[in-house]
Amino acid sequence: LLERPVQVARMVHAARDVPWGCELRSHFWMGLVESDLLGGWVQAAGNTRWLRKRAVSRAAAQALEAHCHEEMTTLAGFLPELHAREGGSSSPPPAR
Repeated sequence: LLERPVQVARMVHAARDVPWGCELRSHFWMGLVESDLLGGWVQAAGNTRWLRKRAVSRAAAQALEAHCHEEMTTLAGFLPELHAREGGSSSPPPAR
């Protein structure tokens, strides 16, 4: 049984074109238990409110948030220059 995975999160990076290049957003679904172990029983049991709250700790969610912030900050540090150098618009994003 240990060789078969039990997923407890899903994520997606969504990119969209904007006038100054692209905008990247990350979306996470944590605590979503997915598994075909025991004929789907693990998935059914794992998606109860009680077990979902225990599948991913608050510390794990905060660590993922910190990682994502660090990753996006790093990308923002060099991608605009690279985009402009490759012929893209260097116009700044609109003020929010």
